[in-house]
Amino acid sequence: MKERKREKPNDFRENVRIISQIQATRGHDAEHFIKIFRHESDNVASARLGTLLGVFEIDDTNDDSKYIVNFLFSVAKNEYFCNPRREAVESFEAALHKINVALAEIVKHGNIRWLGKFHGTIAILEKNTIHLSAAGNGRVYLSRSNSFSHISEGLASPEAADRPLKTFIEISSGQLIPGDRLLFLLPKAIEIISEPVLERHAGQMDRERLSQFLRTAMINKLERGGAIVVDIEEALPQPEPAIRAAGKTPEKKSTLPNYFSETAFEKQRKES
Repeated sequence: MKERKREKPNDFRENVRIISQIQATRGHDAEHFIKIFRHESDNVASARLGTLLGVFEIDDTNDDSKYIVNFLFSVAKNEYFCNPRREAVESFEAALHKINVALAEIVKHGNIRWLGKFHGTIAILEKNTIHLSAAGNGRVYLSRSNSFSHISEGLASPEAADRPLKTFIEISSGQLIPGDRLLFLLPKAIEIISEPVLERHAGQMDRERLSQFLRTAMINKLERGGAIVVDIEEALPQPEPAIRAAGKTPEKKSTLPNYFSETAFEKQRKES
């Protein structure tokens, strides 16, 4: 295989990520059992870790299950961004482990009604890469060109219903390219919107129309629902520096191929 030319720092451009959060709940209590989140660090040192985002739901209405999803988001956020010296994947693994430990502690204190009813997806978008994990029936889809893939398939462990420490144990990683669209969905959304319909709309609708379609469907048919749509767009090129010396012709930059489109999603088991 021909060795690829290493990109210089100035050649790398991070794609633009446009993130739409969609939450549809009816009744005051419904919002306590679902969490749609996105978080970037305000700290300059940890800003390089990118964006943490996801969707959590407890499919239960018991008072003991209230606020669990908010608590888990807080645990994940604090752990992921707490150490800017760690690499993104290492921080993500640590955050998932902390979520698992938190769930195990909840069970230890006798709160077990939520077992088998937790569904969620969680991911980090770092540079032009996504790392993601899933639990229960939470799903992440990738719409790319003429394909539509369930990229979180097989990540959730069936053992989690009995062993909370195995709630998030696998991570899938892949490169994102301009034109990609990610959809983070909860299981009930798939029940009211079939995968073929979702595939067609994700490939044809613009961002605003797709978000409105998802929101309307969930409001009309669900007590609570949530989703995240992420659109990946190409970053605008940086302007050429001004030529200081009169008559001097600027050097022509070489055009490097986009290797991100050649990298498929790779699944790897990460035991906490």
